[in-house]
Amino acid sequence: MTDNQKKQAVFLVYPCFLCTVHFDNEDTNLAHMNDTHGYYIPSRTVGVPRPLDENFSFENHSTNTNQRRYGCAACWFHCEMGNMRALRLHTINAHPYGGHDDSASDNDNDQAAVAKNSPPSTVQNSEQQKKELLIHILAELDNLHQFFKGIMY
Repeated sequence: MTDNQKKQAVFLVYPCFLCTVHFDNEDTNLAHMNDTHGYYIPSRTVGVPRPLDENFSFENHSTNTNQRRYGCAACWFHCEMGNMRALRLHTINAHPYGGHDDSASDNDNDQAAVAKNSPPSTVQNSEQQKKELLIHILAELDNLHQFFKGIMY
């Protein structure tokens, strides 16, 4: 971007990638996902400012701009408003169920990596596997929606 071009001022909205309810801040979104869906993602480190973006300036108040984008509540990722698929795929891939817990053992992290990269097993009927299965199904439903959307429109 040249000095003559102006950055687009945007306000980030933080939707739940599971049920699409929108929140105006990251903490409320993370609490909702944990309390409502049992999907834990650690928050960003407090006090670390958002990196500069060559195309966008980020507003702290929605009244400063009419432009909105979806933002990830756990990292700096953002995408076009309405592109829930991009946010959902980002969240599933970048923040697998359980997130990153510094107190977790290496074995726990290995199991999370395996669960992230393969369809969940339905042999055991644990709550963890039910949640993983739901996330897998949501991703597949989104893929089907995109497929049929391309055919029908």
